[in-house]
Amino acid sequence: MSEVIILRGISGSGKSTFIQQNILPYFQDRAAVVSTDFFMVDEEGRYSFHPLKLQEAHKRCLLQFVALVMEDFDHSPEAIIVDNTNTSLWEISPYTQLALAYGHRLEVVTLLCSPDIAFSRTQHQTPVHTVLSQDLRLRKSLLKVPPWWNQKIRFMT
Repeated sequence: MSEVIILRGISGSGKSTFIQQNILPYFQDRAAVVSTDFFMVDEEGRYSFHPLKLQEAHKRCLLQFVALVMEDFDHSPEAIIVDNTNTSLWEISPYTQLALAYGHRLEVVTLLCSPDIAFSRTQHQTPVHTVLSQDLRLRKSLLKVPPWWNQKIRFMT
């Protein structure tokens, strides 16, 4: 059984940094990270966001996650980490349902961050109006997260 850790947070909130500093050191090489961003990297290794590729990137990310949660427990990583914005519950729900259906331990980590700070450090040139709408969706959903998702809220600065 793996630990499934699903990150939620607006663009620039520090999800990838949180993973690097707080999760991966604990699991070392026994963790797998899936992210829609991985499917937005061009042939030269540069992140290149294309809105028309977003649906395909989300599909591929979810399929990668499915493959990991379905692995035999003897061969699956100790941690499966989802590094997406997941600001709406409908975005995160497929991941949570699959993790629970396959008997994995689930933790949803919601990173709250000021939109001003997040926008100043976003690495993907996310427009300010997008960061603001992400923040609104995320905060509206905080109290609607089912308790069995084991939500942890972290305040990022």
